[in-house]
Parts: sequence; C-alpha cells; structure tokens
Amino acid sequence: CAGGTTGLVNTIDRHNFNADEDATDWADLNVANSWSGGCSSAAYGYQIGGGDVPSKLEIQKFPFASQTNASDVGDIGTSRSSHACNNSLTHAYSSGGNSGTQSIEKFLFATDASVTAVGDLSYGTGQQECPSNSPTHGYQAGGQYSVHDVIQKFSFVADANSIDVGNLAIKGTGGGSPPVAGWQV
Repeated sequence: CAGGTTGLVNTIDRHNFNADEDATDWADLNVANSWSGGCSSAAYGYQIGGGDVPSKLEIQKFPFASQTNASDVGDIGTSRSSHACNNSLTHAYSSGGNSGTQSIEKFLFATDASVTAVGDLSYGTGQQECPSNSPTHGYQAGGQYSVHDVIQKFSFVADANSIDVGNLAIKGTGGGSPPVAGWQV
C-alpha cells in the first residue's frame, strides 16, 4: 500500500503474504500523495497520479525486492485522482477519475515512458471504479460518485475504447463511501 485517501501520505507499507502480521513501513514515495491509482509489474509497484498534490500527473515507481524509495519515472497525460488503474504483463493503464475525463492511457513497464492515449471508457468517468484484469483485458465495474452498475472492458492487445459487457447486481454508492476494490480468481 502506498499513499493515502485524505491528506498527503508518503509511506509505502509492505505486508508478508506468508505470515499473519502487521504491515511494515517499507519505503517512501517521491511525492506524498492521496487518491492515486496503483498497479504493478512483476518487479515494481507504481503509484499513478493523485489528488492534493502539486502535480496530479506523476508516475512513481518502487522495487519489490529492495527497500528503496520511489522515484519519478514519467507523467500521465491527464491530471486525475480517484481513478482506476489496470495492468497487463507489459503495460500499466490509467483511466477515468474525478477530473471528469473518460480517457484510457497506457505506458510500457520496460521503458517507464510517459503515457499514450489509447481510447475512452464507454460509460462514466471511472471515478472509484473497481478495476480487475484478465490476461487479455482490463475491466472496470461500478463507480462511486457517478453511481453506476456498468461492467466495461478494454483490450490489452489492441488500443480501443472500452465496451459495456454487463451490469453489477447493485450500483456503486454515492459520495462519502469508502473506495471499492476488484480481485481476480
């Protein structure tokens, strides 16, 4: 876990999956942050954008294998916070957010290059949506503040807009509720 939800937080916490114990303060973000997106490659964690910071554009990267602080490795193209982040094996994706944008942007893990716009969300702005991934697609479901029940997906193989593929049993909740999360099984 890195950053926070209210106020600026620079802590990167680490939790051991092999033990039932508290997380430890592992390292620090380059810039304290809140309401940012996060995703990971096989070797690194990425903190993307965020609110309450001078620049909501920064991409911060930190290694999983060593206790090293995060570094600034690029910028997203659209200032955003409370947005969804997805990841394929090769790319990170950032979309939506409270800036009102529907854009989907990606960057390549291997080069940490700044993002490229690849499409738009089919519904909503993506704020507080539940992201999850398959080997070939990024998914987002529901949403806070925009309060919707849409499940949409976009391709990791071809750059394109997302498409509506179904609906949740209940809608996301309105302002003030805790963020939602997605899991893959």
